[in-house]
Amino acid sequence: MDTTMTRILMLAMCTLFANAVSALAIEPVKLFPTIPSSTPTSVNITGDSRFAVVTANLAGDGGRELYSSRVGGGGPLIRLSQFVAADRRGVEGVFPAPLGDLIVFVLDATALGQRELFAVKADGSSTPVKLAGPTAPGGSNAFTNITFTPDGTRVVFLSDLTNAAENQLWSVNVDGTSLTSLSPVPKLHGAIGTLTISTDSTRLAYTATRLDSPNLHVWSVPLSGGPPTNLSGTGDSSGNAWEIAISPDGQTVAYGAYATPSLIRKIWSVPASGGQPVLVSPDNLGNTYHSLCGFTGNSTRILFLGGGSPAFPSIAAQLYSSARTGLDTSILFTPTTSNGQSDCPARFGTHKPSVTPFDDLAVEFRGCSGSRCDIYRIAPAGGPLTNLTPSLPIGWSVVGGSMRRSGANLITPAFNTTTSESAVWATDRTTGSAQKISEIRNPFGSGDIFFPTSEVAGRIIFYSNHGDVSRKDLWVVDDRASSARLLTGSLPVGATGVPGGVAISFVVTTYLTSPDGKHILFTADKEAPNVFSWWSAPLSRHLLNLDDVELPTIHSASTDGITLLRYLFGVRGDALNSGNLSSIRSGNEISALLQANKALLDVDGDGEAYAMSDGLMIVRRMIGLPDAAVTFGAKATSRSDAQIREAIDLLLQ
Repeated sequence: MDTTMTRILMLAMCTLFANAVSALAIEPVKLFPTIPSSTPTSVNITGDSRFAVVTANLAGDGGRELYSSRVGGGGPLIRLSQFVAADRRGVEGVFPAPLGDLIVFVLDATALGQRELFAVKADGSSTPVKLAGPTAPGGSNAFTNITFTPDGTRVVFLSDLTNAAENQLWSVNVDGTSLTSLSPVPKLHGAIGTLTISTDSTRLAYTATRLDSPNLHVWSVPLSGGPPTNLSGTGDSSGNAWEIAISPDGQTVAYGAYATPSLIRKIWSVPASGGQPVLVSPDNLGNTYHSLCGFTGNSTRILFLGGGSPAFPSIAAQLYSSARTGLDTSILFTPTTSNGQSDCPARFGTHKPSVTPFDDLAVEFRGCSGSRCDIYRIAPAGGPLTNLTPSLPIGWSVVGGSMRRSGANLITPAFNTTTSESAVWATDRTTGSAQKISEIRNPFGSGDIFFPTSEVAGRIIFYSNHGDVSRKDLWVVDDRASSARLLTGSLPVGATGVPGGVAISFVVTTYLTSPDGKHILFTADKEAPNVFSWWSAPLSRHLLNLDDVELPTIHSASTDGITLLRYLFGVRGDALNSGNLSSIRSGNEISALLQANKALLDVDGDGEAYAMSDGLMIVRRMIGLPDAAVTFGAKATSRSDAQIREAIDLLLQ
């Protein structure tokens, strides 16, 4: 440890906790400072959450190359591809592996417009490895349906590599070995639709037409290769397949198919290795239409919706559950009015909810009767039905598609059918008590955008313009679910804060979150109207968790405190976190974060952040010292001890 830093830390310890009164708005960092904001880009985040990967035309020749940078910003761009000729489009598609920092991308670089598939590590430590290609001349010249196995070791895709004048199924290891055709020989089917891979990464299920039938049938094939098996059988089960899911244990495929000749969709279950499909949805409800939701985590039950009958006209009126054997079918929810409906249960706590199974013990879903919608909980096999939002005031109704969990709370957007208000509510999942945590001044009708859009590591992200119909910002609710925090920059002078805050003067157009839930990347015209750039902001409100290491050292004086003091003494780059072997953030990322938020480090309010005053007081507070001991001999203004302590606590909350 640096001698000077050691002395300051000892001084902080030798001199002889309160809650912050408002939410801290942490300033975002421009993610790719060297890319002109007018340059079209697409951004992805690696599976290990360390790198943002961008395609950009920096040479001005019309061809896009692949670059990476640390997800927190501040670092140099690393060029990952070196292939683009002036007359080619270059990198066209980017696909991060679910684990690690591997990136697969499609390249248009040959004279005939044939595409190739490559893999490369986002840290730039290796050169790209060709996985497949070039595509056959005269064919589709495309790679589509690119999908990683859950273990990240293989890639499945569709492409015409053999001049067969059709796209075929292929599988290849991410190191470029074992390119395997999964399509049948001789040809058995035509157009291929949906792909899904078992969680054990051994089997692929997909929909495809047969040569003698225009219907999409369900097929299964081992990823190691071998003849595909038609799972659809004959009769009603061989109707046009629309939805498909494979159980987490890889043993069962469920699918929805239009029964002939009635064209009513039914749900079927079949062993993944082949066998006779079993009807899962009840067959005694006349023209009831069924829609597949998915499997529970233990693979034993299938959830689906039903409706479209004279009694319940909505095609998603009732929620059903069945054993995958087709026995023991239960109705989990039935509306009390004919115009009611229900949603598939929510999938919680994941970066990619579409591939997450439902909970084994209890599912939570939105159910509606008349104009009132609530959130309910029930065991997948049936049992007592619990209303989780009974305390939502009369007139309020939960908006569909956006239910999220945050710690012990259930976060739901709701709309008041009487006053046209919209708000986000937090409901205690044990007691049922409800609290409005953020609101919009104007109704939906005047252009407000307000709904939770994703759940990441227990944090809820949503758009809101807070009454300014020309603005659009991102907000986050953390696991305390007590207030919302602006992600996209500080509030202007005179803003009232949350709820009812005034949005800053720019529009967010799109965003994505890192798989670990620690960063959000978004596009916004933050620097000039209608000139959009990519920005990075930490999702955690802990600004001074500089090394990004979680509990128990989330604010450690001996790591984060030393790093802060080094920064205030003028140290930059890798030297900032030298000696902190557990640091997740790079020195450049820390520099960028502190530079964007340097004004917040001026805790005594003298107009500048200094190591021997502001830095010293912050480190003392990290240790846990009270007001007077924090400021003793260090503050440079007339701010009270309590005011300085509150300013520091905003950085630590």
